[in-house]
Amino acid sequence: MTSFTRLFSSKVAVATIVGAGVVGGSACIYHQEPQMARNWHSNAHLKYPASANYPDLTGYNNEVASFLTPGMYARLRDKVTPNGFTFDQAIQAGVDNPGSPTTKTVGLVAGDEESYEVFKELFDVIIASKHGGYSPDQQHITNLNSSELKGGEFDEKYVVSSRVRTGRSIRGLCLPPAACRAERREVERVLTEALAGLEGPYKGKYYSLKSLTEKEYNQLIDDHFLFQKPTGAMLLASGMARDWPDARGIWHNENKNFLVWVNEEDHCRVISMQKNGNMREVFTRFCDGIKKVEALMVQRGWEFMWNPHHGYITTCPTNIGTGLRAGVHIRLKYLAKDPRFPAILKSLRLQQRGTGGEHTAVVDNTYDISNQERLGKSEVQLVQLVVDGVNLLIEMEKRLEKNKKIDDLIPAGSK
Repeated sequence: MTSFTRLFSSKVAVATIVGAGVVGGSACIYHQEPQMARNWHSNAHLKYPASANYPDLTGYNNEVASFLTPGMYARLRDKVTPNGFTFDQAIQAGVDNPGSPTTKTVGLVAGDEESYEVFKELFDVIIASKHGGYSPDQQHITNLNSSELKGGEFDEKYVVSSRVRTGRSIRGLCLPPAACRAERREVERVLTEALAGLEGPYKGKYYSLKSLTEKEYNQLIDDHFLFQKPTGAMLLASGMARDWPDARGIWHNENKNFLVWVNEEDHCRVISMQKNGNMREVFTRFCDGIKKVEALMVQRGWEFMWNPHHGYITTCPTNIGTGLRAGVHIRLKYLAKDPRFPAILKSLRLQQRGTGGEHTAVVDNTYDISNQERLGKSEVQLVQLVVDGVNLLIEMEKRLEKNKKIDDLIPAGSK
């Protein structure tokens, strides 16, 4: 009996899950029954009518405020997942984080794999909103065959670095918002045992945040690898940062181009990167490495959460599907000054950030350009979209350097 089966054979389980994830190729099937909540949320609210406990979201700019209604709250507030994760826990980040006039946050998190089914009434509409109208009956595509990528070797005069990252969750264990200390430590154990089995160019070392030496700490800072204690409202309000830094850590291979974060926002973040324009090499390493890690987990009776509708399951519904963000740091001295630049990126289904990450400033005309989509397209399709889009951006930049027009290169709808 695998760990996955053991967890859900308990008498207190409220859902029976049949079938495997991506390894077995079949969907999860849920059967819901009554269950008492656990973790940090009490049942005192059940003494009152739903209307008395409905959150005040007046003036909020997040997805929960946009779609949650008193009727929906009344239908969902008493439901809990097999692990006792409540609806109020799922929306707490949205209740505590109003967002801002310029930034619309999500405000909804999953505490386990079953959250997407038990609270589907709200998850589905937010998923549709964040993923281009993705409907409850659509099927996601998974394709980690990097050999199907066409091109991907950028002109390094413009592309400074390339990166592909994703999130993954271990089936049978609660996600960070609901995980107890023991589960979080189990996530760390499962992942580090699998990572220890990697060989060749993937062989590496795990660094526990709790036991880092000063030398290791400084080196990880210098390598831009170290992730800090969460400070954002979503991570704090949802409970992801509890017991920090217990059972958190960073693993990387000897070449420092394949990296795994353990127990940050998701069970793990897998990152492949290098300082040049060879996205093909980065994507190949990403695909091969993540398949090797799961194969080593499967040998021990574990696997990643996956189903045909949602793809890979993550804590935040914005990252389900592929969970993939393929990006480059690219110098665009001239194109970025063109007033059509934002519309060009939108038509190419690309997004821009500062080189320090989301909500950071642009430095030295260098932009972080990556795919907008996560769900409904495969990994290969999304990386191909980035490759084709970045090639076009570079071609435009080259013309502008020579004071030539780019009108014929601009995608329809961007002019």
